[in-house]
Amino acid sequence: MNNVLGWHSSDFPQFGIPAVHLAANIFLLVLMAIYTWASVALNFKASNLTHRGIIAHGPYRYIRHPAYVCKNLAWWIGLMPALLVALETSLTSTLMTFGSMFGWSVIYYMRALTEEDHLRGVDGEYDAYCQKVKYRFIPGVI
Repeated sequence: MNNVLGWHSSDFPQFGIPAVHLAANIFLLVLMAIYTWASVALNFKASNLTHRGIIAHGPYRYIRHPAYVCKNLAWWIGLMPALLVALETSLTSTLMTFGSMFGWSVIYYMRALTEEDHLRGVDGEYDAYCQKVKYRFIPGVI
């Protein structure tokens, strides 16, 4: 199929320096493990349209949006090889490459804020959770 369509893609970012390549891909595996842990912790309570209760175990006991953080960090790591090529190509390529990923990160940030507003509107349970888990995205920082 690649010969017909000329598609040459990789699911893993390729870095020219072996140590950087190994470190980046190990970090990706860690992020995906935490993302999976967050998904499993949600169980059947995951929903975009309904309130099925607050999850305060698993990675949700440390930050309020672990899946969003892990997904976005993995995307940023995956973007790095393309961003390095864009930096060597042109300012336009660099801005488009960076801007597209930045746009996705903003969408997920807004999604987290919207989700929190929705949960706060249901009852006081989410406010109590926020008192216990103070950080949205990075423990001790944000």
